Amino acid sequence: MRDVDKIFELAKKHPFYAERYRDASNFADAPTTDKAHLYKVINQALDEDPTFREGVYLSPTGGSTPDRLLYFPTDIEDNQLQRKMLSPYLNEAKIFSPQTILLNLFGSNMMYRALEIFNDFAERGRATVLPAGSQCEDGLAAEVATRFAANSLIGNPSRILQFARHVESQAIPLKIEHLIFGGETLQEYKADYLKDVLGIKRISAIYGSAESGIWGYQPDALELNCYFYPAEIMHIEILEPDDDGFGRMVLTNLVRTRNPLCRYDCGDIGRITETEHRGQQRNMLEFKGRAENSFFIGSEYFSINDFREPLENLLEFQIQISFDESQKRDRIKFSLVAPNPEFIDANKETIKKQIRHIVQSLDSWFTTEIEFVEISELQRSKTSQKVIKIIDQRS
Repeated sequence: MRDVDKIFELAKKHPFYAERYRDASNFADAPTTDKAHLYKVINQALDEDPTFREGVYLSPTGGSTPDRLLYFPTDIEDNQLQRKMLSPYLNEAKIFSPQTILLNLFGSNMMYRALEIFNDFAERGRATVLPAGSQCEDGLAAEVATRFAANSLIGNPSRILQFARHVESQAIPLKIEHLIFGGETLQEYKADYLKDVLGIKRISAIYGSAESGIWGYQPDALELNCYFYPAEIMHIEILEPDDDGFGRMVLTNLVRTRNPLCRYDCGDIGRITETEHRGQQRNMLEFKGRAENSFFIGSEYFSINDFREPLENLLEFQIQISFDESQKRDRIKFSLVAPNPEFIDANKETIKKQIRHIVQSLDSWFTTEIEFVEISELQRSKTSQKVIKIIDQRS
């Protein structure tokens, strides 16, 4: 029996999938699932069956406010097994080694566990970890890095950019040889800035999520949007591929058996290829971005549905994401079209407050702008002339 068939058989009997898979006879017949479905069934299971809260590793995903988070309950032993299986690949790729002295700027607030996760992976590679955390003041983080001669830095690109801006503005003579990023994409121009300021020579990356765990990795010298992954951990399907082979990524975790992840449409767009690396054939994911009507910023991903309440009575809207070169951070702008001036007078401050609550912008990571405009100011598709809902100008 194939590994995916084993996961399907487990999922078919599991409360997360039983009703959804009632008419499916095999893995290929099983319908895909998504975050909205998992959010419903997981919350129901956690509320109604106390055993779903026993011996699990709860990781949140899905936004920046507690009422919008999906808490995926991974069995503790399954979680540890997946880390144990992936760790040798990270060490072989020299992402972590006994010579690594790592300043960790990942977060650990509101049940997020990235700081702990990457402390663990680094220690499995016998690296020395300096767990400063994302909320550590930049000056103190720089002092720690200097005191213990950190040669590596890990964190979300948004947080790392903030740290680099501080190092540059204070003329701190800190040089970091190796950057490891995760949680969001790192564009080439941002990488160039970090190289200039911090003296970075090598860049690596980690890929994963709360639902799927950490399963992909990017050795130094691989393109910034490419990741290797072990086929014994993750099975990836690409649905509705375009002419270049890019399509919706559907994931089946082959390690998580207590609470399976089966045919999960994760909302990312990518394609799967094989390539030779250091004399061995590797499975490679080429990541292209988020699916339509969703976006990443500040290490969180959002969909238009997240903003349903503040946007529902508007005539039109557009979300524009760009990189502020002078501030060295991303910027998200909400351009809103009201039905009339009276609507703006009555609702302007409430709508702005609602949007900022959802986005939870940290101006040191990215800035949020909200303004009411005329519909003629919005960008439209050249072919259909429809208003483009999300414009991501980062490349």
